[in-house]
Amino acid sequence: KRLPGQDHWALRRDAAMALYTTCLVFGKDYANLQVKILQPLCNALAPHKGLASRYGGLTGVTLFGPNAIDAYLLETILSSWPDWEQALAAGTQKTADLAEAIGMCQQASLTALHVFLECIDAADKAQRVTWEQLVDPLGDRLVPLLGEPTEYCMCFV
Repeated sequence: KRLPGQDHWALRRDAAMALYTTCLVFGKDYANLQVKILQPLCNALAPHKGLASRYGGLTGVTLFGPNAIDAYLLETILSSWPDWEQALAAGTQKTADLAEAIGMCQQASLTALHVFLECIDAADKAQRVTWEQLVDPLGDRLVPLLGEPTEYCMCFV
């Protein structure tokens, strides 16, 4: 249960960072620690989980870098994005809360994609995901992630 006035999004970010830091500190001593930590983060990405839980999973897995993003997030992001857009377009009684939750998940997804696109070389990217697979659901949202300071990109900033 969320307490009024508490930023549960920051709590989820901090929890993800704590899990990642635990792996950095104790990972050498415990060979399967990273797997044990990634498993519940990936379980939180399931479509039947709440958006806040999915945000925590997206944020946590992203901290583990481009290989974890490739293994656990790319497919989830590409399949979830159209559903999020459809939910935003349809609206509900709790439109503000829903829009905030979807926005947080979308931002976490874009952050993950940015990490992936920045850290993986072009040949590896081409083997893992095609540009068309990214452009179809995400469209212009990809422009700021490209890292090229074009005039078109700067209008988003």
